[in-house]
Amino acid sequence: MRISSPRPRSIDSEAGVLPLINIVFLLLIFFMLAGQLSASDPLAVEPPESLSESLPKDQTLTLFISEDGQMVIEDTEVALEQLEEEISARLSRKVAADLEVKADNSLDSARLVQVMSRLRQAGVEQVTLLTNSRR
Repeated sequence: MRISSPRPRSIDSEAGVLPLINIVFLLLIFFMLAGQLSASDPLAVEPPESLSESLPKDQTLTLFISEDGQMVIEDTEVALEQLEEEISARLSRKVAADLEVKADNSLDSARLVQVMSRLRQAGVEQVTLLTNSRR
């Protein structure tokens, strides 16, 4: 009886894996560069333009107001009647008493004044109206 010796491994078997590894790394790099790095806004809002160069602070609470007056704070929809209570509760949990408002460019100014009045009643010390830069 004759027992054959095992076949030696081919050196080319590792060379066939290298193009696959290259493709995987290229796909990884593509998705890292093409992926979205920041969270999107909960409402579709087009803020007004501004000539100011100042940037918003890192902190705070952001109130989104859409064209039809719908308001969202940190992914929670809020009615105008509940705004004062909701803002007071959220600001009491945070250190800062500042608030950013990102309102749509076509929002009725009377509605914005109502919202600002409610914010002042809630104890908000400073409101920053976010705008787009006009460059």
